[in-house]
Amino acid sequence: MIGIVLGLALQTRTILVTNGGDRAIVALRVGQAAPKSWSDDLLGFDGVIQVSRGREIRMSVDPSACFSDVKATYQDGRDVVQHDVNLCTVDRIDFLEL
Repeated sequence: MIGIVLGLALQTRTILVTNGGDRAIVALRVGQAAPKSWSDDLLGFDGVIQVSRGREIRMSVDPSACFSDVKATYQDGRDVVQHDVNLCTVDRIDFLEL
């Protein structure tokens, strides 16, 4: 999973995402909340993160653009967004349903 962006190699990162909510997380996306520009679902077609569980997510990160928003969509359709997550250094992202 190696890519090149403007001559820079992407970093492949594995990040543990945990679900502290009371419903399953059914979608996980990375992007920017302000323009509503999100990646494809990082959990895949049938992936979920069950309540009180975690899942390791592998993603490619551009080292010149480390900060992104991360959005979890819960089973009931509600979204929780964590803003300005440093994907180049973070090892764990904990979601709590609000």
